[in-house]
Amino acid sequence: GESKTTEEPNSAVPVPESASTTEAHPEAPARDSELVTHAKTLLYGNNYSYERQLALLEVSNPELIRALARNEPDLELRRVATLLLTEQGDLKQQAVDRSSLIREAAVSYVADDAFLLSRVLAREEPSPAVRSAIVWTLHTQAALADAAQNAYHRDVREAAAQRLTDRELAAKVREAQQAIEYAVMAAARGEAPAGLVQQALKGKFDVVRLASANGLQDQNDLAAVALAANDHAVHRVVFGKLTDQALLKK
Repeated sequence: GESKTTEEPNSAVPVPESASTTEAHPEAPARDSELVTHAKTLLYGNNYSYERQLALLEVSNPELIRALARNEPDLELRRVATLLLTEQGDLKQQAVDRSSLIREAAVSYVADDAFLLSRVLAREEPSPAVRSAIVWTLHTQAALADAAQNAYHRDVREAAAQRLTDRELAAKVREAQQAIEYAVMAAARGEAPAGLVQQALKGKFDVVRLASANGLQDQNDLAAVALAANDHAVHRVVFGKLTDQALLKK
């Protein structure tokens, strides 16, 4: 298997296979409460984050860890609790959390490559840091090849290609990436405006959408893309080229 020891997005105290292997003692709830209180009072910083993990690692009630991961107002403590979750369902729930910090912590422990790929093949994951963590977590060469060929974002495609070691799959990825480059060059040459509008709005890859947006000249076409685009980079391009004041007021 492939070692991931130098560029892991997250580092954490090793997660136990189960939160408690023995029956809880009567004093366990009180002890758990003390541990959580101690974790909350620790100051921020790398060392204290590690100590927080150590404190929560001793909590015997997995439901308490789950509640902290989902509901704790302290975002850093939520991240630490997320790193200690052991159930895949809980990790997947955290992987779609509103906070990118929580998502980044969760995806590194998700075992389901299909789930991870679903976050990057389309545009489900907006954070570059979380996308990077997903690529470093993918477990198989097939999953990496899929991401390298079909992910929407260029950063995902390039990072996944770098992790590929299977020569046959790597060759297919190079062919796919060359096809994307040809599509970008075609957009840059300026095909029919209607085609550029469609590609700027619905192109499969970020670079194709950007190249198509850059190729647009007509102010009405630029306005149409500005109103309908859902990619922020495309928005920046078309708004930078819009000069018709009447259209800008729309």
